Amino acid sequence: MDNKEKDTEKITEKSEKSDNTEKKTDKPKNGKKPAQSKGGAHSDKKSEKNGSHAEKKPAHAETAKSEKTAEKAPETEAPKKKKKRFTKKREFAICALSIALAFTVCFFVPADTFIANQNDFLVSAPRILLPLLGAALVGSAALILLLNICLAINIKLWKIVECLFGGCLVAGYWQVMFANGKMVQITGDPTTYSERSSSNNLNFILYIVLLFVPLIVLFISGELKKGKRKRYLFTVLTYLSAVVFLMQAVGLGSRVAKTGILRADDSRLDNYLSMEDTLNLSTDNNVVVFLTDRLDASWLEMALDDYPELEDELEGFTFYSNNVGRFTNTFPSVCNMLTNCEYSGQDWTDYFKQAWEGETLPRRLHDNGYKVNLLIDNLTTFNDFDQIAGQCDNMHSSVDFVKFNYFESCGILRTMARFSLGKLAPYLLKNRFIGNMSSDFSSNFYTVTGEDVANFKGSVGKETDMELCNYIRTHQMKAESDEKTFTFIHLNFAHDYNPDLYAAFVPDYDGDDIDREDNIYGGFKLIEMYLDKMKEAGVYDNSTIILIGDHGRPPAEIEYAEDDELPTIEIDSDSPIKTAVLIKPAGAERSPLVQDSKAELSSGEFAASVLEYAGLDKSGFGFNDYRGKSFNDVMAMDNPPARDLHVYFWKGIGRVDDILKYEVTGDASDYSNWKVVERFGQPADK
Repeated sequence: MDNKEKDTEKITEKSEKSDNTEKKTDKPKNGKKPAQSKGGAHSDKKSEKNGSHAEKKPAHAETAKSEKTAEKAPETEAPKKKKKRFTKKREFAICALSIALAFTVCFFVPADTFIANQNDFLVSAPRILLPLLGAALVGSAALILLLNICLAINIKLWKIVECLFGGCLVAGYWQVMFANGKMVQITGDPTTYSERSSSNNLNFILYIVLLFVPLIVLFISGELKKGKRKRYLFTVLTYLSAVVFLMQAVGLGSRVAKTGILRADDSRLDNYLSMEDTLNLSTDNNVVVFLTDRLDASWLEMALDDYPELEDELEGFTFYSNNVGRFTNTFPSVCNMLTNCEYSGQDWTDYFKQAWEGETLPRRLHDNGYKVNLLIDNLTTFNDFDQIAGQCDNMHSSVDFVKFNYFESCGILRTMARFSLGKLAPYLLKNRFIGNMSSDFSSNFYTVTGEDVANFKGSVGKETDMELCNYIRTHQMKAESDEKTFTFIHLNFAHDYNPDLYAAFVPDYDGDDIDREDNIYGGFKLIEMYLDKMKEAGVYDNSTIILIGDHGRPPAEIEYAEDDELPTIEIDSDSPIKTAVLIKPAGAERSPLVQDSKAELSSGEFAASVLEYAGLDKSGFGFNDYRGKSFNDVMAMDNPPARDLHVYFWKGIGRVDDILKYEVTGDASDYSNWKVVERFGQPADK
């Protein structure tokens, strides 16, 4: 009995040890046996006789219970141990997607836009690329933080957000690489992006499908359900992010290697053209020219119908409506008019260098005692101040330094962000980002600090018209120049709608959209303010004043045509392109505006005409059969020779394709007098 009790006691002790974690069995005190089970103290003799068997049963039962408890202990602890959320695999997926998306939006797409269009930008490459790189790094860090916050909150939330970002990357990359073929150069002209055409609608549908594909796959695949599943979706997104990043990096590197960096510093911004000199004329002789951008003769006729008071304000002027510009774009029109250098399709930089090194109109005037003041565009007329040095008298150096605008409205980063989103968005949404941008978008990238408020920003646009308007309004015209003067002012005028300029002269303007006639009216009121200053200074009557467009209306027939359609496109027979010319010779009577629709003029006669009005030798200036001929010479001819017009397909700063060449004889308003003589630089009969 004693041995059996000892065995039972040992077994009980083992059971107590195994059940120590649960604390269900009390430890024996002072070597005493643990308390018996219920009824053990009052068992009968039969029970006492068979005591060993009676005690064996509860010992085994207790042991089994302890063993089961010991076995169950790990199982009860397992649910309390949380699975690891922040795994290396998930962090790698987060980093890959965040970096790929941030660099696509903030660096690769805008940087590629800059490298491909460097001549459109007034600032150097480091001023664009370094801030973009910084924005991409900050954007990557922000996305990584955001996705980790989502992961910390809820795994399902992280999966949904990860798939949405992945969809944005896929849809945007597809749009940029494969669907932006119909995008056109930013010129300020209306686009067809917002039209509900079948192609635009299809593009939008495909974009939305790609945007939500990862999210759809997430729900269909059951990735959001509990349980162990192979997560192929996030593996695919991770590798796809890496591939997209690498392909864009290689593509950008290839473009840089091919194009190069055109400007590595901003040293050219130290110089500027001053508006102050244009308000100081001579009491002897002045030739003042307003280059009225895109002033089509037909548009001017409509504006005069809406605003007949302009005829009285343009005292002594004659409007020649039968003039034909030589080109359909600002480049090479203005440079051609000023330098007398023919453009033959070469790179713009090479053309500018060749043109300004030759015998230019400003150089001949300057060398013959004229003070030359130029307010011209530094993107389409020249691209380096060294080119006009020595033949331009209103070129000055910055008195202080240049301040760059990165974060403010129309600053570098904001503008580049609009470019990026405009390229990444489907067509129906593009105008939300780039719809109101014009070719002078980079004019606000910097300002010249200091006291000289006469600084002309250089890239002609709506802003330069407003700055000139405010400067003329707040300053007096002087007649103190010891030399005769030639002043050439390039105005945005009819090129882009400018409601601010219109509002400056129409006090009751309610802010609604203006039409083309309103826009032209605002431009003429700016010129009229300058002419009034001339009258006040007593230099109006002794000055020759010329208002001339660099080209007429845009060739809308080819504006949005596909490449394979270009050879068949011709000027609309209902609306031939004519360019307005208005002239007030020195000494002209101050009578209302007169219109002449007979004189068969060409912009190719501009330089010779200026020299004639300046009293200088005009030989050698002009083109083709008009060499050495002025407007007055042509008007005296019985049978003037044919005029030429080159129709260009505008592909941006530095890129134009010569599509058609016309010869025009007689009345340019009659399309039967227009003859195609060349297509793509080749004779039309071939």
